[in-house]
Amino acid sequence: TRNIFFYSSHLNTDGYSTKTKFGVAAVLMPGVKFMEKDGFVSETLSFMRSEQISFLSIMFAFYDDTTGLFRRELSFCSEESFPLEDFVTSVVVSTHYQEVNLQLKKMELPGRVAFEDDQKGLKAFLFLQENVQPSRKQIGPMLEKQLSSFASVML
Repeated sequence: TRNIFFYSSHLNTDGYSTKTKFGVAAVLMPGVKFMEKDGFVSETLSFMRSEQISFLSIMFAFYDDTTGLFRRELSFCSEESFPLEDFVTSVVVSTHYQEVNLQLKKMELPGRVAFEDDQKGLKAFLFLQENVQPSRKQIGPMLEKQLSSFASVML
């Protein structure tokens, strides 16, 4: 799965350490299917470590097999040392999020990501993005703004 990740953005300004660097990837399949692939956890951790990023946002875009409708999902992955749950919470209550209006609804992680033994070190969240209009062009800058605000308070 490593070759699917596309590193597109990072934050390392205003004196913040590389701990605030992040990546955004785009994958053309449902998040659950992608996360169920063998090696998802180990490859994601390996990619994040090699790029020295604190968290990775994966944007999933696909046509639903059942309804034929275009869908988007959004995931956030990080190593255990990054306060991912706090960051995701700060994103969904932020004015930056309100402006982009993603309409995120939390989804269950695939069992192998939530419970597999080699999951050690990876935290992940997966959301259905009910507003399919915002793309990486809006989401990347929104995350960058929110990470800057979050980093000044939390990191």
